[in-house]
Amino acid sequence: MEKGTPHCKLAAVKAMARAGQVRTTRAAREDGAALGFDFDGMLAVVLALTTADFHKSMTTHADHRVWQDVYRPTT
Repeated sequence: MEKGTPHCKLAAVKAMARAGQVRTTRAAREDGAALGFDFDGMLAVVLALTTADFHKSMTTHADHRVWQDVYRPTT
């Protein structure tokens, strides 16, 4: 399922990232490393996101009740 509005407020996600209250999955760490990012680099990308970078919200494949926001920042 998809929707065109964010499920979580970006400002709240950034505040949690700044406070060290975020975790990643192993897959996210591995994929980030393959792209040359360590954990701090991944956080820097999140902190640089803007609301204009929002693409869509979608449910996970494993559980249709869990939403994830998708951002596509320009570089």
